[in-house]
Amino acid sequence: QSDTSQNLIQLRSEFLNAHMIGSYKLTSLATAFQDVWTTYYNPNPTINTKTGLPDTIPTYSPVQLEFGMTFRRSPLIIRVAPELTEMQPITLDGNFNSETKSINIKGVAPKAIYSGTEIQNVSFDLNTLDSTLYYAAIIHSLKVSGIELTNTLLSGTVKNSSIDAGLWIKDKKGKEQYHIGANLLAKAEDFIFSLKEDGLMLNY
Repeated sequence: QSDTSQNLIQLRSEFLNAHMIGSYKLTSLATAFQDVWTTYYNPNPTINTKTGLPDTIPTYSPVQLEFGMTFRRSPLIIRVAPELTEMQPITLDGNFNSETKSINIKGVAPKAIYSGTEIQNVSFDLNTLDSTLYYAAIIHSLKVSGIELTNTLLSGTVKNSSIDAGLWIKDKKGKEQYHIGANLLAKAEDFIFSLKEDGLMLNY
């Protein structure tokens, strides 16, 4: 449904409820997302054969929207994925503004058990500020094949086609046990990977 300034799309099903509300045209969404994403990561810009310069994004109507979704373990999901023996509702919420080049997303997955692998209290955040995209994922507990990882954090930034990443794993007492810090820079068809100074710690 829509009025003169707002559009609303809603989806309701046994396994997924979702909505998207804001000022946007459906035909502009893909171009708007591409435009904002290339602000932070665009290692292979398309070159115009006539001008020799990078192609510009086609003109599109501004997009401002908020969205949310909840994914549940329904009878349909049980039939499709019987090894998913437990899953508490997973939520994803966020907003997007093409004019300010901003993206904000937050995801939460309280608990899931799939084929004997148990994962608890997962959260994911993605935000943009000052021409930089920030991301962070936290896993409180991951149990697989008799191995348990606790307090795992993956976070970093994306800016100027450079991906900065850090992985931290803490023990049950909250002491840092493993750490890897690295940078991945994309240039044309090449990727340059480098470890950060003091970016590697294995088992204390």
